[in-house]
Amino acid sequence: MPMFGLGIWEVVVILAVALIVMGPRRLPDAAKQLGRALREFRRATNELRYNLEEAAAEPRRRPVADDPDTQSKEVTRTAQSAIGPTEAPLATPPDDSKTP
Repeated sequence: MPMFGLGIWEVVVILAVALIVMGPRRLPDAAKQLGRALREFRRATNELRYNLEEAAAEPRRRPVADDPDTQSKEVTRTAQSAIGPTEAPLATPPDDSKTP
């Protein structure tokens, strides 16, 4: 039965090399550390997958305007209402008939 894409003989060779390199005393500790690292990696990938699925399922917060002109008109209306009416003149124009 293949494990991590490796055949049984490949796993046996890897274990034999690890036993020779690390020795029988350090091999169990190395296996524990490898197990912890794999567990942490799985936990992180599951958390990332969950967050991505949650973000993809979240509806958009603000709909995009269908027509850019509508958006432009709305901005213009808001600006004009903030400025106020400018129909009344601020000062009377000078009278040209009184000048010599």
